[in-house]
Amino acid sequence: MSRPILGGLIDRSTEWVKAVENGRLQAPRLPMLLRIAHAFGVQDLADLTGNGHAVPVSVFAGERHMALTAVQAALTDYHLLGDAPPPSVAHLAVRLEQAWQVRHASPDHRTQPVCFFMA
Repeated sequence: MSRPILGGLIDRSTEWVKAVENGRLQAPRLPMLLRIAHAFGVQDLADLTGNGHAVPVSVFAGERHMALTAVQAALTDYHLLGDAPPPSVAHLAVRLEQAWQVRHASPDHRTQPVCFFMA
C-alpha cells in the first residue's frame, strides 16, 4: 500500500506516514495504531508493531462490519480498462452525488450496495 493511500485511509498526510516509518515521529498511540491496523487488515497488533506481544485488534476495536473490507477494496482497488481515457472530474462528481443520495435515502444505508458503472 502506498503512503498516500494509507494516509488517506487514516486521515494523515503522506509526510506523516513517512515520518513515522523513518522514526522521525514517535510510534503512534493506540487509537492511531488501531486505525492503521484496520487499514492494513491486521488482526494482531504485534504484526503491526513487531514487538512480539500478541494483542488481537478486536480486544480494543470490536468487530468490523461485514461489508467494510469490500467497501475499502472498492475505494482503493479500481482499475481503468483498456485504452479508455479516465472519466472527467465532472462525471465523477455526478456519480458521487448519485451515490450520496442513494446512501442517505436508504433505511439500511450501512449495508445497501451502491453500484454505478462508468458509462
